[in-house]
Amino acid sequence: MKAIIALLLLVTLPVAASAQPRSQVVFAFLGLTSSDDSISASQLRVLENRLTTSLVQIAEQERFSIVVPRNRERVLEELSHYRNADPDAHNRAPLREVVSAHGLVTGEVHQLNGSVYLDVQLVQTETGATLFAYSGEFEDYEHALRASPASIYALFELDPPDEVLAALERAETEIEGRPTGSALLQPQQYTAEPELRALTGTWKGDEGLGEVTIRSDGSGTAELHSGDYMKLRVSVDDELIIIRQDEPNSPKMYLHAFPYSIAVQVVERARPMRWRFRLSEDGRSLIGSKDTTSLQIRQGRVESADNTYSRAAVWTRVK
Repeated sequence: MKAIIALLLLVTLPVAASAQPRSQVVFAFLGLTSSDDSISASQLRVLENRLTTSLVQIAEQERFSIVVPRNRERVLEELSHYRNADPDAHNRAPLREVVSAHGLVTGEVHQLNGSVYLDVQLVQTETGATLFAYSGEFEDYEHALRASPASIYALFELDPPDEVLAALERAETEIEGRPTGSALLQPQQYTAEPELRALTGTWKGDEGLGEVTIRSDGSGTAELHSGDYMKLRVSVDDELIIIRQDEPNSPKMYLHAFPYSIAVQVVERARPMRWRFRLSEDGRSLIGSKDTTSLQIRQGRVESADNTYSRAAVWTRVK
């Protein structure tokens, strides 16, 4: 946590110095969003309140400030331009001018095949880049609610208190070969030994991707938010579906999360992307994980890259 605060202070202190004490770091909580009709507004608010409680506790422990901006919708709109690599994003007001905070805490929740997916991110207002992220998959909404405080502690790289750990242990079941924190899905929910032809068609990709096309020869392409495309290679090993990046790293692959000046650095440090999926029984979802890279960024420089990082991922069939 101290490393996170130091990073944000180093990057944003000159902007914020006139408005607050030099030692004070401010995080703005943007709440949770969901495009899933199966998650009701009341469920979203209860889950959001649980996260707020944890954030306040962490803020007291670590001596930073947590605020809820009045212009939340405006901040979310501006953040979307950075994430979607809007070509005019560089002409827009920096996030730090839209919200008086060093970092943003935001998240999304959705449900698929009965399981609830919770994703939270810590975003730097200086660049709009995602500094840290946590993804969890839970058996149902109640399990996600009980485990949600641990997601905030994980986001800030802190050890949860004993009562939070106890709730997490009750809420999560680890599956061999999947990221820790994934909830148990019954084997009959997946297609046994899927064939490549069952995967051909168009899919809606996960974060950073638009539509993904898989062809019968195992080749594929993924639409990037920059408007460009990334080549993919698809293979099947028993029940496991492996989808790999099939071209060298290039900045276009990271512009959904970083400005170009950082994306060119990520190219040199990040491993090629790989998804490990299983096909849902109805053939409409690819469910599993993405092998990617967790980055530490300071003052516009990539200082370290963790190429052992994986997160939950879901693709849904379009046609």
